[in-house]
Amino acid sequence: MPGAHDHASDAGRIPFWIHQLTELLLGLLLLHPSSVVVGAVWQLVTYSFFHFGIVDILFAPSVAEMYPDGFSTTIHVSGLTDVMDGAARPGHFDGVATVVAKLFAIVGPDAAYFGQKDAQQVLVVRRVARDLNLPVRIVGCPIVREPDGLAMSSRNVYLDAADRARATALHRALVAAEDVVARGSTSADVILDAARAELRAAGIQPEYLDLRSPDDLTEVDEVAPTALLAVAARVGAARLIDNTILETR
Repeated sequence: MPGAHDHASDAGRIPFWIHQLTELLLGLLLLHPSSVVVGAVWQLVTYSFFHFGIVDILFAPSVAEMYPDGFSTTIHVSGLTDVMDGAARPGHFDGVATVVAKLFAIVGPDAAYFGQKDAQQVLVVRRVARDLNLPVRIVGCPIVREPDGLAMSSRNVYLDAADRARATALHRALVAAEDVVARGSTSADVILDAARAELRAAGIQPEYLDLRSPDDLTEVDEVAPTALLAVAARVGAARLIDNTILETR
């Protein structure tokens, strides 16, 4: 939007607890859009962006404004939402697609930025914008990681010390897969076996560990020339997701 702050420079000025709480509340709002408590805390967090000088204009509608009595319209993206997190969390992406479409219609942004950690969500939002002819550019932002490789997430606060250490196996599994491809193997079986070995060594049973097309999430049996490797697993009290794009050289 004209006059808006540069998103990259802003990111470094937002306290990390704001990042974490914002992500957590967005998830809760999608799951419980009628929650008065969640809505109230969400408004407090969004107004804090003014306090830290992050934004020029703040659009912070109440839950009641976004979901008035009698609200009965839902957007469903078929295909993309039938696998991975869509299969594990039925209806989740319907909520995502619906609220994002509403926000785009109300605000009319030039671009919207979504973290690549949820690669499936990025694809779903892109499909919504394309199919509904919404004039907005969807930008996937690189995954931000802790020094030990764990993808940053509000859910990490639910990990105790032991599970926090185990959780790094998700990233190690992705790195192991990247190493397999770097050595010249493009077979899905070989790649997934290497990733599973890292998870197994940490005592983690993945909810899913899939090699899929980065464009439409169809399952693939080789990296040719790219593929999305995505994983979801419960580690202690937290459900974590991560992914990487594998590329042949």
